[in-house]
Amino acid sequence: MQKSKLKNSSGTHVRLIPPAHSILNGYRLPQRDDVWITDAEMEGDALTIRNISTNHVVRLGLDQIHHFDSDQSSEEDGIKRGFLTLLVQISMEGVNVNVRPLPAYYRRLIAGALGARVEKPCQEATERALSVFSKRLEAEFRHVDERAVGAIRTEWQEISPAPNCPSADQLMRRIAAHCVSGIKAREIAVGTVVAQCLDGFPALLTAKALSTLEAIVTERFPRDLYVRTAINTSGVYQRRQAPRTKYSARVFDLHMSLIRVDSHNRAQHALANISADFAELQVLLEEAERGR
Repeated sequence: MQKSKLKNSSGTHVRLIPPAHSILNGYRLPQRDDVWITDAEMEGDALTIRNISTNHVVRLGLDQIHHFDSDQSSEEDGIKRGFLTLLVQISMEGVNVNVRPLPAYYRRLIAGALGARVEKPCQEATERALSVFSKRLEAEFRHVDERAVGAIRTEWQEISPAPNCPSADQLMRRIAAHCVSGIKAREIAVGTVVAQCLDGFPALLTAKALSTLEAIVTERFPRDLYVRTAINTSGVYQRRQAPRTKYSARVFDLHMSLIRVDSHNRAQHALANISADFAELQVLLEEAERGR
């Protein structure tokens, strides 16, 4: 990014590419296209921007900014507007702001949108890359699921005829937390595998391939994750002859209902985030196609 191109951008209302993420309790909220205002003066090789809606402030180095585009068509009210294309992803969580580098594949798409030559992959290369993605995703999901199910089974070890056996209410609350952690870990795993494969296999950077990747993820992300394991807790109480005062069928059924609903909703939320990421890539890919 050339410093001269930002000298006259102070006070400009800009939209970020990619848009900043909003995080709440560890979960990403639906995408927002907030307006940011550039600082009045640049400090050395850094530009400070402030989110007009949330008041978050970020100081960006010039090496984190790819380029700036003015938007003269919307300056009728005298306010300068534009777009700031970044090489980093900004995330807002509470009062904190985090900045991390964008994956290499995202940078390649940005380069393509600016007219850099991007080779079109052959069908055979795309099919091989899709096969690798499918296998890596399956392996990563298996690892995540083994940890989540293992955590639930570890909770079962406390069930016994002894007086200190945990009640169904206590145990099911902890099991519900393991279900939540597993779903969140699956969402993170998708992002990791997608980044690895898009970085390593440029053949996946096509509209059709991205749609296939999303379909593979959706097919392997059921809405009833870990519910079948959690429901077996009732049988464990019976087989291990836990004290009657520690197990209530009514309490257990209530917790299972909550786990079913929560698992479904959290899986849906995770898939919505994943779908938004793919949609963002599709838009950038269209720009890259036009820049070829």
